[in-house]
Amino acid sequence: MTYCTKCGKLIPEDALFCPYCGAQKPEKMSSIPSQTPSTPQPIAPISGIDAVIKSQQAQNYWIRRLIAIIIDAFLIFIILAVVAAIIFIPYLIFNIAGDQSFTPLTWFSFLSFPLVIGIGLILYFLLAEVTWGTTLGKSLMGLKVTSLNGGRPTIGQAFIRNISKIYWILLFLDVILGLAVQTDYKQKFSDKYAGTVVVSTR
Repeated sequence: MTYCTKCGKLIPEDALFCPYCGAQKPEKMSSIPSQTPSTPQPIAPISGIDAVIKSQQAQNYWIRRLIAIIIDAFLIFIILAVVAAIIFIPYLIFNIAGDQSFTPLTWFSFLSFPLVIGIGLILYFLLAEVTWGTTLGKSLMGLKVTSLNGGRPTIGQAFIRNISKIYWILLFLDVILGLAVQTDYKQKFSDKYAGTVVVSTR
């Protein structure tokens, strides 16, 4: 029998994280419960969604993740908008001069720009997480990405967990499905298959 020293709940022997309070390090688990058997135990969440609904800690965690991705997405949008503007400047100059022979690259058109942002986000997150284990947004929010053994994610892991960022609907489904099929509220669906988790650094 193994008990979490943070919340006192009984957890599986092979658990890497406490499914009830999110305690992260197995060495913090104890064979002695921190609460007496007569102490009323909280009802275990039946899913990550249930945990987010009932736990203020889980709610704060996802608020920080939401703010982090907004920061990162805004950063990539600004960078790509500047690049697009630089590419379109020659087009505008030639167009004003009456020369219609110069046209901008079609993949920078207005309709395809969201796709370019999605690709930019994937590349940005992949590079940042493999190199530093975090992004600017996550760093500001006190979050980082690790593999389940505590190390930085590999290129393959980072790609799998970030592929849904190519379009916001896919990212939304990735989060909701991940919370629906497991009790660990810190993993998206893609995190489960990548073997990664976003943990708090503070």
